[in-house]
Amino acid sequence: MAIKGQVTDSQGASVGGAEVTLQLNDRTIYRTHTDEMGRYLIVPTISRGKVDLSAQKDQLGSWQLDLSLALSSENEVNMVLQPALDIEGLLTNYAGQPHPNAVLEAVAANQAEQEGDGEYRVISDAEGRYQLINLKPGSYYLRCHTLDRYQYFERNNQKVIIEILGSQQQRQTEADFTFAGFKKSFWRWHSVLSGIESADVFSLHEDGNSNLWLGTSFGVTLYDGSSYTNYQLNNQFQIGWITDIDSDRPERISSYCQFNRHLGV
Repeated sequence: MAIKGQVTDSQGASVGGAEVTLQLNDRTIYRTHTDEMGRYLIVPTISRGKVDLSAQKDQLGSWQLDLSLALSSENEVNMVLQPALDIEGLLTNYAGQPHPNAVLEAVAANQAEQEGDGEYRVISDAEGRYQLINLKPGSYYLRCHTLDRYQYFERNNQKVIIEILGSQQQRQTEADFTFAGFKKSFWRWHSVLSGIESADVFSLHEDGNSNLWLGTSFGVTLYDGSSYTNYQLNNQFQIGWITDIDSDRPERISSYCQFNRHLGV
């Protein structure tokens, strides 16, 4: 089975470099980007069930929900991007100073009490501002991570549910947080926003040149101390999660997937 299509803007122009994400049961199972002509190709390893597909580039986005796919053939799904800035706001302490580099997430209202992170996470900028773009239509709580708890967006001491309608007529929501400072030292947060291809990391390895290699659900990522390089898997050869990484010399890295296949990098 394959899913392919083209991503365009509202004027019909091709959108290259758009991120295309496939979800099954509200979890991301595949992520890719469009080429310079706005085209994408996904070859997922699923056998049944309805899926959701999204595309995003900058502050434009689109969702296709509850897609029923033909498992034995190619499925063409084209998407038109529209303005998709859903929620933005400012994070400050009680003295009015910003919370920079704070983690904020939108979590589905029916999953807020469950363990684990929300599907949509962003990091506030140096001025404490954040933006959430192209959320899947649904009901969400907003919360920030502090040292020992979550700080929810509240009014009158009650958590606020924010409805994302997914329509062009929806106005963006302003949600400002004020809570006590909690960072006692310098933090550096690494996530897909920093350049890692996937937030699901299953293995770590430091090579002889002090580079850090990460085995993820979308391939292997190299971190050299300042930037990331992602080695993606071939669409036509699904190998699963990278569960182990090793090296016998600085210039040779070996990785192993969940099916015990050996890959050289």
